[in-house]
Amino acid sequence: MNRSDRQTPGTRGRLLLFALYHRHNPYARQVQRILQEAGWDVTLEHRIGGRDFLPLRSYDLIVLNWLEDYPLRPRGIPKILSFLYWITPFCGFLLRIRLSGVPVIYVRHNELQNDAVGRWEQVSRVLIRMVKGVAHFAVVHVPGAQRYGDSFRYVPHHLHRPTARPMGPLQVPLRSLCFGRLVPAKRIEDLIDEWPDDQPLTICGATPYRDYAEYLQRRAHRRSIELRAGFLRGEDLDALLLQTDVVVLPRSEGRAIVSGTFFHAISMGCVVLARRAPYIEDIASQFPYVVPFSDRDELLRGLSGIRDRVARGVSREQVTTAAQALFGDDVVREGYERVLHSWSTRRE
Repeated sequence: MNRSDRQTPGTRGRLLLFALYHRHNPYARQVQRILQEAGWDVTLEHRIGGRDFLPLRSYDLIVLNWLEDYPLRPRGIPKILSFLYWITPFCGFLLRIRLSGVPVIYVRHNELQNDAVGRWEQVSRVLIRMVKGVAHFAVVHVPGAQRYGDSFRYVPHHLHRPTARPMGPLQVPLRSLCFGRLVPAKRIEDLIDEWPDDQPLTICGATPYRDYAEYLQRRAHRRSIELRAGFLRGEDLDALLLQTDVVVLPRSEGRAIVSGTFFHAISMGCVVLARRAPYIEDIASQFPYVVPFSDRDELLRGLSGIRDRVARGVSREQVTTAAQALFGDDVVREGYERVLHSWSTRRE
């Protein structure tokens, strides 16, 4: 769908876009805009008992994001008490969805809930199966969608800053940045241990784990690594990315299926150095500005290769142009259209 093909919101019907974290995550707002431009009247909701949306049967389509996290999200009380309180309304919401008869697309973002450790990992798997059980189609943002099951379809992840057009060349010496929530699941300590002493690195992000931030600070002590634990506003992060050449993704396989950090980085024209995971391998086969690594030797070779390419004149415009071709708004709209077409064909 080209810009000239965009439809007036509401011509396709009513759509309920459920996104648990939309207040702190621009993902849902951008998907809402993209679906509105495809002709849907989109209601964005993050509560399972929200009063602002219509009865579920009034909608023509429901799209679910992060619903499986609802009983496990941190609420400042012991997790077991929070889970026991919220599991009943969660199950009730799934039942309402099932009884509504409305087509459901489940967008799966994580292998497991980010903070699920120990026995909670199995609980997270069960919750994911429950949400998938009410969906007619499931979506992931990786080209190799079928590895998650026959019902999964690929819809590209949009760029974090779709209208950004950063200009200018990348630079040598490389300016490297690792950003995002500082949580143990990302094993940022492994990156600190593997990082070369002669290459500066800034690590920044908010964290609910003060002890973990202090632990990382100790590991980074007397290294060419600066750790900034704290919330960074979007505009401040964008400004920092415009002064960055390489964004490093430390996250190991097993939590996020894709990283929003990756799409934010390439939308601002940065090359990405990423720890190997299935989605990184999939994207690297199509997108030339992501370099996978699995250990220190690969990380060093990756940095050296990026340094050589930047020295030959790689620009931010080249990175963002390639990103638009694979993850631009029009490509994302077409991805959702393919899913809906599959649904319509299956019903006929």
